[in-house]
Amino acid sequence: MSTKPILFRMIWLLTILSTLVACKSNVQTQSPAPEPTTGVVATPTPVVASYHGVALPTPKPVVGFAALPPVWLIVGSQAIPSSLAAGGNQQGHFDPSPAIPNIATATLPADTSAIIVVASESFTEFKPTVRAWSEDGSIVPLFDNAARELKVEVQKEENLTVFTLEPTGDAGDQLLNIHITFPTENAWGVYVWRLNPMPESLAPTPYYDQTATAIVQAVVSTVQPKVYSSMLSPDMNWRVEIVIYDCVQVTEDGPNAYEQLKLIRVGDGTENVIATQLQSCGGVGAYGLGELYWSSNSRYFYYTDAREGSPDGLCWYWERPIYRLDVLTQETELLGSGPFSPDQTKIAMWQENDLVIWSLYGGELSRIPAVISDAKRGPIAWSPDSESLVYLQNESDCFPFGKSYVIRFDMSKTEQNLLLESDTPSFIYATWDASDRITLSDEQGNHWVYDLATLKLEQVP
Repeated sequence: MSTKPILFRMIWLLTILSTLVACKSNVQTQSPAPEPTTGVVATPTPVVASYHGVALPTPKPVVGFAALPPVWLIVGSQAIPSSLAAGGNQQGHFDPSPAIPNIATATLPADTSAIIVVASESFTEFKPTVRAWSEDGSIVPLFDNAARELKVEVQKEENLTVFTLEPTGDAGDQLLNIHITFPTENAWGVYVWRLNPMPESLAPTPYYDQTATAIVQAVVSTVQPKVYSSMLSPDMNWRVEIVIYDCVQVTEDGPNAYEQLKLIRVGDGTENVIATQLQSCGGVGAYGLGELYWSSNSRYFYYTDAREGSPDGLCWYWERPIYRLDVLTQETELLGSGPFSPDQTKIAMWQENDLVIWSLYGGELSRIPAVISDAKRGPIAWSPDSESLVYLQNESDCFPFGKSYVIRFDMSKTEQNLLLESDTPSFIYATWDASDRITLSDEQGNHWVYDLATLKLEQVP
């Protein structure tokens, strides 16, 4: 049998198989490229958790476009994430016209500046505009020649950029439109909010709810908060902030202000409101939350609720009340009123008829009753070494003050002695200037020196 026909057939079959493989490979390489995906791309998690104590929530994911830095509108104690209406870069563009479902809304008074916080520090353009909201709820066109451009002030705060916009000037429905261009890939986005008109309940009417709770709610929802002061604990684990909502007319009785004292855990930004104060602006008296002192072990924080002013009708001695916050239990205690020692380790104060000495790092050190039980309690003065003090008592707490008493208390011996008893002059103020010298002031404004070594009293020429 000849092998040539078989050989020719094998060569013919191999040729056909090779051709088929080549054809299959050619078909695969010439298949059309897949269409670009338009799936959901999550907005990045904000790089910070809060702005001046206002939590910055993570915005919802954006459909059809690479994520842009999140942007918030700050209104009172709320941060409202924007709706991203349009955007683009070198790779593409999206525009969910003619309307955005569930557009972000805010109640912003027409005479209040808008605060815009952006989680980025790099911009090539920032343009804010405001215009009337469309009756049909659409936001097209996003760019309108009839829109009013707002003036802007800008400042950088850590890894944020904060823009303060002039008031919108209209109490009706509006669209706040922020156009931002970022240098990365020349990316841009249009961030929008619907600004609702102020609720009727916030306008001062004869039927307005005059309760403190309602007034606080009205002030907080109307005024942008500002940090009045901030104090870091020695171990840098805690921070206390005093936040102020400035005076605004929310009732027919007059303007009000509101303050908060917040304790913030530095590590995770967790915060708690420790104390609050609702104020009647234009009134008299002592008011305002104010920081005083951290204990060196960072456990206790001392503050007052009378930062400004003094009680109405005050005749004589008064010290700001002192509160102590235990950061471990988050409980506060009113200690009393009095001065800190020169070495900043103790506080002396009156509690009813008792003179009480407190340690800044712990509890009560001493408690003694005033020497003259039926006399008024007066100013306290620490010795330069913080180991003794003197205090005054008088028959009256208004002019004429009557008989005065100067008493010394020695902490090491836990005993007190009456140094002076005087009808004329009547002493109403004392300072312990040196280890052996006390300066006294009388009700006529004259000054006297009492020598602790010689026990002599002499008037200063």
